[in-house]
Amino acid sequence: MPVRHVFGTLADEVLPFTHAELISLRAERAKRRAEGNDKTVPAVRHTAASYWEAVLTDLQRLRAHRCPDGALPEGQRDAWLFVAGVAISWISPPEVLGREIIALADEAAGWRDGETRSRMSAIIKRARQAAAGETIMFGNREVDCRYRMRADTVVEWLAIDPAEQRAAGLRVLVDRDRKRELNTERTKESRRRRGAKDRTEQQAERLSMGGMALYLQATKGLKRDELAARFGVSTGQISKAMQEARPGMSV
Repeated sequence: MPVRHVFGTLADEVLPFTHAELISLRAERAKRRAEGNDKTVPAVRHTAASYWEAVLTDLQRLRAHRCPDGALPEGQRDAWLFVAGVAISWISPPEVLGREIIALADEAAGWRDGETRSRMSAIIKRARQAAAGETIMFGNREVDCRYRMRADTVVEWLAIDPAEQRAAGLRVLVDRDRKRELNTERTKESRRRRGAKDRTEQQAERLSMGGMALYLQATKGLKRDELAARFGVSTGQISKAMQEARPGMSV
């Protein structure tokens, strides 16, 4: 008689990594990214998993900035590891979650296995409940029962000031002002990738064109439409360029 196999089980048998191991690699990738050793292109479509992976990356960057030797000092361990545990619960399946959290707690705080399981039991329990399909009521709707935290709440919990956000190179755990700066940087970078020039470069080219146009107008008597045709721009553009260049010209 034919035997029916679940695809995930079959894949775990024949592929180099099981599904659980493949997902748990995200935690390790977040650490490499925090150290600047991961060149993976960010996902275009943002999900809960990609958000929490970015949070975990920021947590690793913050730890490296505050504690170059690696281990967090007493007074900072509980809050940092709770947030990190929540992040891992969203990117690792429950069958490897305990292992991931234990490994991180040993590295970041020197906690023993029993201490970590005791302190992180609520996070692990909720992750298992979520995997079993359990939900909780939040407002008027049912939601995933895993813990969730807003970025500004984490910033407040961990007392991450604006100077530290910049110095550590944080991308998600930032305040509103820093978030606006990052959005501006991303917009500029996107424009550069598309071949667009930044304002400084555009202004420099416009001043150069305007200065040359003023020179040609003074020495050869060229009119605006002739100058526009010569430079391959509209008359409005050549007029603006000449107007901007005129204060600094002496022809």
